[in-house]
Amino acid sequence: MKRKLLMVVLAFAFVLSIGLMVACADKGDDPVTGGDITLTVENVPKTGMVGREVKLPAASASDSKEGDLTDRVKLNVDLLKADGTTSKQVLFRVAANKEQKFTPSGNELLDYKITYFVSNDAGDTKEVKFDFKAAADTEAPVLSLDKSGDFANFDPATGVTGVRATQDIRLPGAVGKETADDYDVSSRIETRVYLASDAEYASPILNFTGGAKQTFRLIEGNYKVRLTLSDAAGNAAEPIEYPLTVSAPDLSKNLILDAGNVRCGFDSRYNSTLQQLEIGRTSYGSQADDCAAAAVGVSKLHENYVGITLNIDPFQEGGEQIYDIGFVGSKNGTLFYPDGSEGS
Repeated sequence: MKRKLLMVVLAFAFVLSIGLMVACADKGDDPVTGGDITLTVENVPKTGMVGREVKLPAASASDSKEGDLTDRVKLNVDLLKADGTTSKQVLFRVAANKEQKFTPSGNELLDYKITYFVSNDAGDTKEVKFDFKAAADTEAPVLSLDKSGDFANFDPATGVTGVRATQDIRLPGAVGKETADDYDVSSRIETRVYLASDAEYASPILNFTGGAKQTFRLIEGNYKVRLTLSDAAGNAAEPIEYPLTVSAPDLSKNLILDAGNVRCGFDSRYNSTLQQLEIGRTSYGSQADDCAAAAVGVSKLHENYVGITLNIDPFQEGGEQIYDIGFVGSKNGTLFYPDGSEGS
């Protein structure tokens, strides 16, 4: 009788322990479970052409439990190899709640995979994929000069003349268009300025990108301007070249005090009101107005970067304080006098 009673007590204790375990488990946090995700995107382009911008529409997303997920939607664009694997990622995890853009480039690989995806708090992910095919571009673009405004009668055979060193030089703009559809590719134009003697185009003096009109300065000399254009597929337009002749500066003017001819370095400034170059007047404390402490680097003499240094060497003679001032070019040691002329 006692043995049966003991077995009943043990059985009851076992059942009670199981109940406590279940009760404890019920008191824990519920596992995160996501709802149904809806990802919506419409009018995704399926075809395009190399070098032409592709616009990808914004997407929206929601979760049946969490609500709106639109601000979490991301976008990938992959360029595919012939076997369907990724060659490179053109866009990677960019925000897809707003319009995105990409431009197919190169004629070798033309297939792309566009993927929109979004995840909820539970880690569930929804994605939609689209195939995109780019057509090859095998036609060269057309490069032409913009003969508007002051350049209406510009003749490339004559080029740019009538400008002097220390004066602004203006070049005409240029326009680049694709032959097939008149698509503007002017942003890919490269304009380079060379010495006329540079037969190999090895050392450009200046380099500009885009078709906008340019303004700059050069020292006296004979130059040539060369414009080139290659589209995203690598097709090259016929280049344009014209001469640029810069004559000697007008030495009747105090050229070194022209704000456009110099850029002052430490402890100096150009006073536009008084039209003078001020040395040792921009520091404070013991060096204020102390010309002897100034050694100024003039880094830009009419757009030709020659590392000009303004040296001020003080010495005493006959009881007087004298300052020896000179402009020295670090490229060839040429001495530049304050009037802008050169000597040795």
